[in-house]
Amino acid sequence: MFQYIQYFQVYDQGLFNYYNVYGSKNLACGNTEEDHPYLEASGIMATAVNEMLLQSYGSVIRVFPAVPQRWPARFVLRAEGSFLVASEHRGSQGVAYVAVQPLGGGPRVCRVVIPWTGGARLTCNGQPSKSENLNGVAVFTAEPGRVYVLSREDKPLDGMPLVNVTFETQYSPCRVGNVWFGNSDGPNNHTSTFPLW
Repeated sequence: MFQYIQYFQVYDQGLFNYYNVYGSKNLACGNTEEDHPYLEASGIMATAVNEMLLQSYGSVIRVFPAVPQRWPARFVLRAEGSFLVASEHRGSQGVAYVAVQPLGGGPRVCRVVIPWTGGARLTCNGQPSKSENLNGVAVFTAEPGRVYVLSREDKPLDGMPLVNVTFETQYSPCRVGNVWFGNSDGPNNHTSTFPLW
């Protein structure tokens, strides 16, 4: 994914160029314009990132099934069965928690793959609750209007330090591989004067 973005995502708004910026086939065909944007890659990348963070197939919720250990991440996404799921991956510390809130409808069974080898504890609206562990899957009945949180059996949430989340607008140029965003010293408002690696 990183290399794909590095070679083909050349527009500031996130669109991709059909040919990479090095050795473009546009120029080889006599076309002096470099503009050949396409949208498919943007959707594919968005889907790939969502699938790395959360999967919910066959009524089973899996958090961070394809996130490398060194990547810290957090999300709030919807899962199959009308569940809102929030979780946080803290890099080498692993998954901190899995929060699930059923949306609408009536009570229903929720199945979450336990991301810890030592088991999980379940709370409902902050109070201890019960779940079954069926081959590494926490199974419990979830009622709308309640928030269910799975945490490590050996590391309860009340002992976990909070992480302050802030959002900042990037005004300075940002680099992803050989692509700069927010810089205007090259064609298409990016520069290609630096080495690939």
